[in-house]
Amino acid sequence: KLQFLYLIGQPVGQTTMMQGLLSVCLAGAAAAANMNGDYVIANPVEGRPFASDHEGEWFELSTPTAKMQYSGVYWTLMPEVALPDDVVRRFDGKIMAITGWEADQYRRTKDGDVKAPMYEVYNHHFEARLLSNKTAQLVGLKDGVLPPGGGHRVKTDIVSRDAMAGRPLLEPFTPSDMTAAPAPETIAKVPLYILHGGEYRKSFNGYPVGYAHLLESPTTLGVAPMLVDTMSRSPGYKPEGGFAPGPLPKVSTAPAGANYSGLLECPCSTRRAMKVTDVYGTCTSSRSTRITSVESCFAAGAAALGSSARNVTAARADAPAGCSVGHDGAGDFVLFNTAAGGAACAGGTTFAGAMTSLTQMGLNVDSDAGNVTITLSGPDGVWFGVGFDAQAMGDQPYGLLVDGEGTVEEHRIGTGAGGLRSAGTVLAAQVEVVSNGVSGGVRTVVLTRGLVGKTAQHYTFAAATGVVPMINAVGDTSAIAYHKLRTASQVTMLNTGSCTPLCVESVSKTIDGIPFDKVCADEPYTDLLKLNNSVCHFETYRGGLECCKHGVFLLDADQAVPEETEEYFMKFRFYYKEYTGQTPTVRMMWETEKMRSGTPEYDVPTGNATYTLTSRFTPKDLGIPTLDQQKAAIHRLSDGVELIGMHAHCHAPSCLRMELWNRATNTLICGVDPVYGNGTAAWDEKAYLQALPPCLFSHTNPALQKPVPLAWDTPLESIKVDASGTEHRGVMGYWNLDASILWKQ
Repeated sequence: KLQFLYLIGQPVGQTTMMQGLLSVCLAGAAAAANMNGDYVIANPVEGRPFASDHEGEWFELSTPTAKMQYSGVYWTLMPEVALPDDVVRRFDGKIMAITGWEADQYRRTKDGDVKAPMYEVYNHHFEARLLSNKTAQLVGLKDGVLPPGGGHRVKTDIVSRDAMAGRPLLEPFTPSDMTAAPAPETIAKVPLYILHGGEYRKSFNGYPVGYAHLLESPTTLGVAPMLVDTMSRSPGYKPEGGFAPGPLPKVSTAPAGANYSGLLECPCSTRRAMKVTDVYGTCTSSRSTRITSVESCFAAGAAALGSSARNVTAARADAPAGCSVGHDGAGDFVLFNTAAGGAACAGGTTFAGAMTSLTQMGLNVDSDAGNVTITLSGPDGVWFGVGFDAQAMGDQPYGLLVDGEGTVEEHRIGTGAGGLRSAGTVLAAQVEVVSNGVSGGVRTVVLTRGLVGKTAQHYTFAAATGVVPMINAVGDTSAIAYHKLRTASQVTMLNTGSCTPLCVESVSKTIDGIPFDKVCADEPYTDLLKLNNSVCHFETYRGGLECCKHGVFLLDADQAVPEETEEYFMKFRFYYKEYTGQTPTVRMMWETEKMRSGTPEYDVPTGNATYTLTSRFTPKDLGIPTLDQQKAAIHRLSDGVELIGMHAHCHAPSCLRMELWNRATNTLICGVDPVYGNGTAAWDEKAYLQALPPCLFSHTNPALQKPVPLAWDTPLESIKVDASGTEHRGVMGYWNLDASILWKQ
């Protein structure tokens, strides 16, 4: 009975009505309260030992299993896990004060679950969110499997459950609503956000006494782990024997005899299709360059008109030199004109273009009639739609949305009470429905409207050639609600009454068909470009997250993947208390390897003994994963932050140290030295991170240093140091920061 009472979450430090009889047992339980044992911090006060027991009651949750094969990658959002019923009922309509969490990873066997060392399944990183009945975590498909691209390509957005049902999006608070510090009840609508990696097991993840993450009506846990299976499938392998190497692709940089697997750095093996292709357009950009080969011309024509157009090579004085497309009595044609001169395309009052993406769309513009005909197709039974002249919902474009019954609405996407992630404001109708039908499970609606928008919120179509950026999406409900899938695309408009010249507009660089969109930031935010880091250039990118999408294998194409499978899962323990006025914290982030676009990471070249990366920024630059839309209002209504918890994230086997400096005073705020294992057991794997001790601060705990208020414009510097005796790819230097906002009121 005593053991059972403890395992369901006996409050730490409390006794029961059988106090006299149980005091020894409960004292023992309290001493071993943490799931993962004792912890250390990076900035202890000399002479005052830090007590690392987590505070409050707790509950445990296990994720679904990930079935994996050697060299396989699992990186997707798992189905949400429900919190215990008694916890949900207790905090229904009430605020839970979350005081910390722990986690570990396990392998499922026929004899029971066993701890899985990092050399069996490498936990590159994981994202987790503790959610309430006010919020939901959505991604790609309902079963948690991402569309091609995986991982950060499809964001694990936080939206309200009302928005899922087609009702207005409920943001925690919006900039227009904020005139002073939000109340705790408002802050408590923000999910607990966790982003950690292989260091998480023995790193302390708790808040100092008096601080907590506040969450109203918690209900579920959503986890998206990135796991790499590096467990040897060699005959006779015994897990308890420690790391055993398996086959590696040729591009792996792990040296012979390494005590870690080169797969953990996600090498770009020969299974990855890395391609550079030209992107064609209608020669209207200052970046346009002439197509000089017949092969490129016919490829451009096929991209614009489809494969049914006929290809023509001729010397013609009545057509532009080089590449163009047109239409005559025999149909569409692609012309490569070898004549040195030639005439410009002239005349023509009709223009057409098409898009094939998640949806299909055809545009036919008639400038004489002053109208446009839009043919829009998507899956029957669910809603689908498009947005014009945009590459993201945040561009707030004019959109056409079709529900599962074929009803068409015009929207200004991302506007109104719903915010940037909503369907937006419904506009006055301008389109007329010409036809609406279903064939083969595909609904097609044909619409017509005038070229000029009815209001400033309606899109105005141009009677001209050119490229129109587009977004499109499909849902999983008949009613218009939050999308199931979304992506960006474009329509190339051609002159169908005359001819249209084609040019090379840009170059597309892709890995397995996914655009390589990494653009390294420049100084002061990072010195990646100054160091000419290989991660910044497609031509020198040889390993990292872009080659590590969900479901891929990291062996070369000529290497057989062992058929044996293993199942892994993560277990979490969350500590909590009743809300009694604890100061709320907000998770903020910074990457030393800052990117203008793309997922941050970088490479460590060989050369000197160490490789140092630096980043200079201010607290105002910090990302706030769950409140990015409210950043401007937070800055306006507060004086800065106090950093209460500072958690580093870096990778084995190269990580040596991370530092964060206040350059206004030239004082070190936090310095983290990683703790590496030196054995074979879980938590002590040689060459793998055991812990990244955090820096903790408190105004009331004498064992902790006091936090220093940081104004939003305080100059800060992050420094990351790696061992560079061996080349390493796809490493990171993140700061996960638990901040207390210094509100003006």
